[in-house]
Amino acid sequence: AIVDKEFKKYFAYPSSKIEKDLDGNIVTTTYEVNTDYGYPESEMADYGNGMNKTIQYTDYVFSGGSYRPQLITRTQKHTDDSTPFTKKTHVTYDLEKGWKKQIIDNYKSVLPVTTSYTYDSWGNVLSSASSGDGIISVTQYTEYDNTKRFPKKVYTSPASAVNTYTYDTWGNVLTENDETNLSYVLSTTHTYDNWGSRTSTTTPSRLKTTYAKGWNGKADKRY
Repeated sequence: AIVDKEFKKYFAYPSSKIEKDLDGNIVTTTYEVNTDYGYPESEMADYGNGMNKTIQYTDYVFSGGSYRPQLITRTQKHTDDSTPFTKKTHVTYDLEKGWKKQIIDNYKSVLPVTTSYTYDSWGNVLSSASSGDGIISVTQYTEYDNTKRFPKKVYTSPASAVNTYTYDTWGNVLTENDETNLSYVLSTTHTYDNWGSRTSTTTPSRLKTTYAKGWNGKADKRY
């Protein structure tokens, strides 16, 4: 669809999409967009025979320089069930940065699950704490390397898992260490070629998998 915004300006967005698989099944997806600000309002996938999935984006807030939905409602209908299944998710943002501060899954149900986040000044997630009725509250912490680009350590509290990582200059993972039990560290290592393509992976059980890319089996044509 194309919306005339005047002064020779136009806003184009997909209003519908039709997909057909190899078995001849057809899925028709339709989209609704706020043409004033350009954000999505809903999308519905129709599978035929009364089956469909709908996602609605509402309660927008201007955060981090753009509009973001605070309420996401997912509805799913199957021919075997006369009652649609609905799940709501509520999101709270940092109004200045646009970062997600809190997500409530199963919003306004009897069993909501709340996850809260903290960040460093670079926008990296430092912690995520999940809580809910009947579940043990767990917080996952992430530490980053000196470049603040890659996580070097991820661990949980109460203690249940500790994982550390090392990287090369380009961000390829060199080692993955499960240090949950320090007396028995489980290490996975990776190697790469000069193009950054992975050439091998060795698991804690010393099983080594090698990778090769080429054209018509010729290593000198690899990419």
